[in-house]
Amino acid sequence: MSGDLSVDLSVVVPAYNEEQRLGPTLDALRDHLETTHRGAWELIVVDDGSTDRTAEIAAEASAADPRVQLLRGGRNRGKGHALR
Repeated sequence: MSGDLSVDLSVVVPAYNEEQRLGPTLDALRDHLETTHRGAWELIVVDDGSTDRTAEIAAEASAADPRVQLLRGGRNRGKGHALR
């Protein structure tokens, strides 16, 4: 998370060609975390080499909410690699 805030919960969202689902998923996760988690949190979207608009959607979410971060992989390497 950017800035001087410490984060006590990080949620990692591996994503590969998820343009249809990513926006609603991030909205639902943010809503849930805002209502149930009392501490500082962040969402980290790991784009695993998507060929659709997945990274663009994650970047838009990050621009709108600094608690959302985007990490981009160069090519698809699978969910296991995205979570490392």
